[in-house]
Amino acid sequence: MAADAFLPARHREMLRALAAVQVFAAAYGIALVVMALWRQPVPGASSAGFFLVTAYLGLAVFAGVELWRMRRRGGTLSVVVQALQVPLFILPAMSWEVYLGAKVAVGLKVGCSTMPFGLHASLDVDTVVALHLWPDTSCVYVACNLPALAALWVLHRALEGPDSVGAAGGSGRVS
Repeated sequence: MAADAFLPARHREMLRALAAVQVFAAAYGIALVVMALWRQPVPGASSAGFFLVTAYLGLAVFAGVELWRMRRRGGTLSVVVQALQVPLFILPAMSWEVYLGAKVAVGLKVGCSTMPFGLHASLDVDTVVALHLWPDTSCVYVACNLPALAALWVLHRALEGPDSVGAAGGSGRVS
């Protein structure tokens, strides 16, 4: 069991907080999917979308539990979960918005009826997994989800280990 623990003590609290948010937000998303299917079953091809969303949310729960246990695979899988939350965009051919927990997005909007050109910021706390093909829009919006980017940075620092920290000038030791 000790061989699976991979993080120095200085990262443990931040990673456990990230794991908790990841698990609870994904579990909330799974509950929403189950309630939606219970109320109105989706026939045909749309059910594939529900399956993919549930698979992603299940991956997020599993990665969060493994991260809570301080296992390397939890950190690696959490990188995948968080990386999918960093980009947010709306294009005439496709839109993508995924976040578990918090979204603090800063981006650029072009060609929208409410804002022909400009910077845009948004804040939300929810669980959203949305991919739309051919959305009814001519608007272009490209943004970065800052909490997911920060989570990736924390995971990167934890996964690179004390040797890499020491190579950058620090001792790599926890005092």
